Amino acid sequence: MRVVHSRREAHGRASRETMDPQAPDEQTRTDSLVFVDDDAFPREALRELLKTKGFEVHVAEDGLEGLEIIRRIHPDYIILDIILPKLDGSQVCWLLRRDRRLHSTPIIALSGLAPQDFRRFPRLSADAYVAKGPLPSVIPHLLAALQYVAERRGGVLHGGLFGYEGFRPRRLVSEMLAQMRRYAALIQLLSWGVLDLDAEGRILLANAAAAHLLGKREAQLIGQPFLALFPARSRQVLQDVLAEVQRAPTEETLRVTAALGPKALALGVSGAKDQGVVKRILVTITPAPAKSEAEAVRTNRSGPLL
Repeated sequence: MRVVHSRREAHGRASRETMDPQAPDEQTRTDSLVFVDDDAFPREALRELLKTKGFEVHVAEDGLEGLEIIRRIHPDYIILDIILPKLDGSQVCWLLRRDRRLHSTPIIALSGLAPQDFRRFPRLSADAYVAKGPLPSVIPHLLAALQYVAERRGGVLHGGLFGYEGFRPRRLVSEMLAQMRRYAALIQLLSWGVLDLDAEGRILLANAAAAHLLGKREAQLIGQPFLALFPARSRQVLQDVLAEVQRAPTEETLRVTAALGPKALALGVSGAKDQGVVKRILVTITPAPAKSEAEAVRTNRSGPLL
């Protein structure tokens, strides 16, 4: 692959190419691209295709992994599914748009959702949308979308749609998305703090009350290790609690009081199991009376956290 003198020159040349999937492999681009999709077959097939088109391709199978890669390498383009494990595509978009280093990076949503379902994701802000389907039809639409955002890089984009002619929405998916939105709205309305962690203890969701109690903005919390929020004197106790949740035979709640600066927080920690393995950890947060010793203290255990 030949190296161009500047990334701007690369984009100028990209905008003049047809991006025909049958075109010769000789390219001049050195653009980097992050592709996030939990479906292994299209992810690997399109990865190989995009590599033949001259892109440096990085892949991820969930939204959190994708966000970490994007933040690390600052790619030229991002392609992501909307419904993803851990962080969905709309959350990834929202976090990137709030990052001054990444807010203008072109984002292409590659999804099996119908356009009318996009409204279920108010934080979704992709620059182009490509319909999922058989690879022979997806490939030209995806390449056309890449050309579309390359030509308009730095200008105004209007959310171009590619491959949606004759697309039929699935009613079951629409109903599932509506239920997800109701759940998310309910979590945000709660007066006590709620954090949703992955099995490794990284924050996937934080409602407004949790952000307030922790003294952080929601965008600062997403993707961060839960333990890193607390001082070292509290961290070991909290680490033991998370480990005990992982080992517990049932989905019981462990309760602990932890110091955070001058505040004391009462935490309820419960694991959500799938086939006996903890996949997610739910943490509730409420103010607690100040302790004379600013340390984390185990208080009691109770039944499942509802």
